[in-house]
Amino acid sequence: PPARRPRARASLTTARGRTASARAGESVTVTLDDAISVSRGDVIAHAERPPRVATSVTADVVVLARRGLVPGAPLVVKQGTRRVRARITRVEARYDLDALTKVASPSGPFAQNDVLTIALETQSPLVFDPFSESRATGSLILVDPTTGDTLAAGGLHEGQISP
Repeated sequence: PPARRPRARASLTTARGRTASARAGESVTVTLDDAISVSRGDVIAHAERPPRVATSVTADVVVLARRGLVPGAPLVVKQGTRRVRARITRVEARYDLDALTKVASPSGPFAQNDVLTIALETQSPLVFDPFSESRATGSLILVDPTTGDTLAAGGLHEGQISP
């Protein structure tokens, strides 16, 4: 039989003090017996229900910036407390909200209030659940790295690690 790794002991501390559990959205200090490197934006998940980890993702977004959205331009993806540099590699679809139709492989420009399905490449992996399963870990905001302006916001679908 395979060797079993000993279970690491941990303690949780919240604003309420030391506790055995915490609620979603609550700030938590996790103290482990083992020394591991964990920082802001990292995700702790159940081993039997891990989230997706990907550098190539698809998302539905609403363009919020008045100047629109330009595929290929550098972006910062804000996902929870994590910040990752990224680029839109392609726009897979644009939704025509007047006709309630989906236009595949649309050409730009993409203006404020456009609803798009986009493909993103990130410099480091995102850890997420699809938006349909979790708004907390499945949402993102696209930000202009030079101005800090919010360009778009939306929900993640799927992803994979790029080679």
